[in-house]
Amino acid sequence: MMQKRSLLLLVVIAILVLAGLGALVFHPWRGQSQSVSAAHQLIRPLGCVILDDGRYLITDGGGVNWTDQGSKILIINRQGTVEWSFDQGLRFAHSAIMLRNGNVLIPDTNNDRLLEVDPDKRIVWSSESWGDGSGRLPDGSHLNYPNYVQELDDEHFLVSDRLNSRVIEIDRAGKVYWQFTGASKQHAPKYIGDGRYLIADSDHNRIIEIDQSGQILWSYSAGLSWPRDAVKLSGGNILITDSRNNRLLFVTPEGTVVNEIKGHFSAPYQANLLSSGNILVCDAQHGRLLEVTPDSQITWDFCNRPQPKLSTRLANGNIEELDSSGQPLSWMVCDLQSHNTGRWSVDSNISRNGQHSLAIEGELGSAAANKWWGQVLKVKPGTQLKLTAYAKTEDVRGGAAISIGYLDELGGAMGGVNSAILNGTNDWRELTIIFQVPQGITQINISLSLIGAGMVWFDDVSLDKM
Repeated sequence: MMQKRSLLLLVVIAILVLAGLGALVFHPWRGQSQSVSAAHQLIRPLGCVILDDGRYLITDGGGVNWTDQGSKILIINRQGTVEWSFDQGLRFAHSAIMLRNGNVLIPDTNNDRLLEVDPDKRIVWSSESWGDGSGRLPDGSHLNYPNYVQELDDEHFLVSDRLNSRVIEIDRAGKVYWQFTGASKQHAPKYIGDGRYLIADSDHNRIIEIDQSGQILWSYSAGLSWPRDAVKLSGGNILITDSRNNRLLFVTPEGTVVNEIKGHFSAPYQANLLSSGNILVCDAQHGRLLEVTPDSQITWDFCNRPQPKLSTRLANGNIEELDSSGQPLSWMVCDLQSHNTGRWSVDSNISRNGQHSLAIEGELGSAAANKWWGQVLKVKPGTQLKLTAYAKTEDVRGGAAISIGYLDELGGAMGGVNSAILNGTNDWRELTIIFQVPQGITQINISLSLIGAGMVWFDDVSLDKM
């Protein structure tokens, strides 16, 4: 059961979008999304910094259709005007900060590097220069999925080296001055003064405060699910972004929840307390930046992502329709979360019927990396459906399966179901999901997935009314 839940979380939690908004909300971009250039469209906001002049420095992870494309850094004003942007070669960047020298420092997450960019959009420094161009630190290691950075004194930086499960303090030469390895796949570590650090220990579903020796001085975990950010406020309370529970929490040092804000978010990544007392939230899977009041009212948003036009029927289930480059029509390569560990292909040598199948190969060491072929379809609530696909596996370690993700009218994830999970080597096996579309669900995300390593082939996919 645990394996099934893990696969479902990685496959289905993936896409979350807009909730209803009140009449008093200021929408600087509302109604303009079709005329906004792709370079300025906000797809998946993962980080936001409030600059000294009141503008917002936003990190967009990109990922249209769950592809590893479209990441960018934006600076916008309160009127929603994009005043600066940078997107040169970024892949799933998770955050950015404005340095004291006026440049922008970016953890370029899927490229495993840090980039420093000047106001003229020139790359003036990169961690790729370490180790004579190998990107290796003096201790022989390499950044692995860096997702957060904080500028310290003396040109030192605190970095979330996430898939190495460590927090490191480094300089521009890559020298490691301090590290902490007691948090697993953490997010957003912050030095908070007096030799203390606040860390979102995501894999352990907790927030911890530690000293420089690594001793845990404070922790909070009650009911958290994959927290991605925590901020220590001036009064001593902690603002927690509880990502998979789609909520914000204000927690006292004694562990008492004094406020909970929910009902608007889909996988929120980061939150900042404004001087007004409102909270600025990166509502990641909704593709928007929100300002909310402590009593959960939305007062401002920045949202310019166009909504896709969807079909009501699964297409090319027999994998026989290819475009001129040999790619399968209607199927999307969803590689955003694969972190360079997967290969997608149309296999003309192995198929159950016809001439082709969809294949995914995962590399060793990629146990948590999710890779899938996908389609998103329009559906009617109350409809009973049956999804069927056939899968063949070779030395799969992690799991191969099909899944249905339930999405609301604007693409917000509302749970889902998955099939039996295949591991090891199997000849063609039928995988089936029978489900009734819940009320409020108007779209489904169909995924043919591989978690981890090995090889899987999919063929003869169908979606039928019962």
